[in-house]
Amino acid sequence: MMRMMPRSGPVLAVAMMATGYCLAQGPGSGGEIEPGHELRQAMQRYFETRLRTEVMLTDEQMGEIVPLVQQIEASRVEATKERREAERSLRRALREGADDAELSAQLDRMDRAELEWRRLELDRRAELEEKLTARQRVQFRFFVDRFRRDMQRRVQRLRQERGTQREGRRRGPPRQRP
Repeated sequence: MMRMMPRSGPVLAVAMMATGYCLAQGPGSGGEIEPGHELRQAMQRYFETRLRTEVMLTDEQMGEIVPLVQQIEASRVEATKERREAERSLRRALREGADDAELSAQLDRMDRAELEWRRLELDRRAELEEKLTARQRVQFRFFVDRFRRDMQRRVQRLRQERGTQREGRRRGPPRQRP
């Protein structure tokens, strides 16, 4: 859910969104590799390569920064799941005519979950930025914005391509004129 992320929030969120958009989620059966596993690994390597180059990180910094970004992403994914569940519950309660006290309690629960995630994200980002020089912090924030825009453009293109492909399948082959 992009609106939950601050402007300079985690970068992997967009990469994972782009990857997840294209691929089925969940583990494969019979010990198979999870669908999209290789693409997610490739996206992560792409992110790490660009991060290292554009922010000019040392090996030591990479070893500290990447796990923090991954932790931020994992908490974002969990917070998004919790928020969606809270929203479903709130919609259900509203439809079923819950009283104001019940609606307020559920709304408060949803707000607390979002605030908790934001606090965790800010703490992790502060921890991440402590490991960077002032120049690298600035470069990192600019990198995040560029990377996010790049991933959003890619997702947009994929959506357009998939929409075009679906349209073609619905219509069938073009009619031949006699």
